[in-house]
Amino acid sequence: MKTKLYLTILAGFFSCFTMAQSPAGEAFFIDINAFNSDGLARFMNCGNGDSLGLGDEFTIELWMRLDDYVGNQKILGKTNGNFNSGYIIGLQNAKPYVEVFTPTNMELVDGAGGASIPLFNYWCHMAVTYHPGDSIVGYVNGRWSNSRSLPSLTAAANTNDFVLGVAPWDMVSFQSFGQLDEVRVWSKALTQDEVKSTMHTQLTGSEDRLVGYWTFDGATPSSISDESGNGATGVPQNPTGNDFPDSRAVLGSSTMSSMNNITGVWNGSINPINTDYGISIDKGNFATTTIDSTDYSVFGHDGESGTSITNLPADAPTGALRTEREWYFTTVGWPSADIYANLADAAGSGAALNDSKPATQYGLLRRTTSTGTFTLERIASTVTSGIVIFDNVQLKNGYYSVAVADADWISTGINEANALVSSMFPNPANDMFYITANDQSTLIIVNALGQTVKTQQISYGSNEVSIANLASGNYNITVMNGERIQTQKLIVE
Repeated sequence: MKTKLYLTILAGFFSCFTMAQSPAGEAFFIDINAFNSDGLARFMNCGNGDSLGLGDEFTIELWMRLDDYVGNQKILGKTNGNFNSGYIIGLQNAKPYVEVFTPTNMELVDGAGGASIPLFNYWCHMAVTYHPGDSIVGYVNGRWSNSRSLPSLTAAANTNDFVLGVAPWDMVSFQSFGQLDEVRVWSKALTQDEVKSTMHTQLTGSEDRLVGYWTFDGATPSSISDESGNGATGVPQNPTGNDFPDSRAVLGSSTMSSMNNITGVWNGSINPINTDYGISIDKGNFATTTIDSTDYSVFGHDGESGTSITNLPADAPTGALRTEREWYFTTVGWPSADIYANLADAAGSGAALNDSKPATQYGLLRRTTSTGTFTLERIASTVTSGIVIFDNVQLKNGYYSVAVADADWISTGINEANALVSSMFPNPANDMFYITANDQSTLIIVNALGQTVKTQQISYGSNEVSIANLASGNYNITVMNGERIQTQKLIVE
């Protein structure tokens, strides 16, 4: 069976690379190599201010990229060696681990069927909420992970320090290693929707009942500001001089905070990303070796409804009409994904685009700012039941809209124009497949675990590629020539 080649052309390094530093600024880094060298625990001490005593209810959340997510490790806490007051947040069995001392131990350890922490080396968002008389709940990347019903018992107050990165009762045990960012403490139990609504954006610091907030931006070896205004300044212990590297926690730019239904797509997130406001994402080639484990994109929409004829491309086909709604993307690195546009959802409360045209009459538009003319980014590959699919779109910063016309969109100037490969068949394949290249290139085959299983040099024209030694399953093929890169999904039967 011959199928269409899914292309991702990384055209124009400087135009596509987002910024020297991601919107997340800096992170707090606990270096395992430094620990292995000198045996000193690294952590942050934020003192014992009253604002972090909590009690009736609370939420604690953060982004983290740890060297390992297994075992029993403490992320933060405020308690004593008698374990009769305060709280501890950590990881156990790859799920949020919580202990709240009332002084009875209210513990959350595991949950059946819930979201687990993904593989190490990926950024992950973790949140826990505590609401006496209701429940204690753990969330991973905004999804339910584990929970436990609670009696009406509040956390007992204590005078111990609030610390990050190590067991709070002795500050030498259960060390965590890796990066922590966007640590937030609330004196209320957020709902799941509230957690999801702000996890991909920075806060102002003045949010209601936000009692502790550390972004680590502008931190020094002796002082880390508490952006909540409650004065819980952090002090790094045993600093190494490399304690605050650039962070790639999955945060959108400052513009993102004004968008609706903000969602992130990154390695370690769910796949596909299903939404009900017009745009959904299939992560496509995020798992290939051409995509870094910290590449990501955050997107949200402006809340508009209906259709529009404004700011269409100058060479748009006759009868062109676009969604009034626009989706704003912040992208870090080189992620590519399949975009699914649900025309009914994209319309909001207004009229929807015609969903009965051929795929070649639908275009994905983009502009870099909120004003000005759109350009054509990609022509649709498939239209089915009101869903328009755009294959392997290289996600970029800017504002996106979906358009339909009475004639075909012309692909001149968009990503397909510089293809390294013009055909590949059969797919699915058994012992071999054939690939026709337009230039001498390197072909790399990567399995579902991200492991390179074959590398082959291919030349101009038809090339035979043997896959007789590959197990059945899904693979990603990358064809590379300098900065030109294309990816293809391969099924081995």
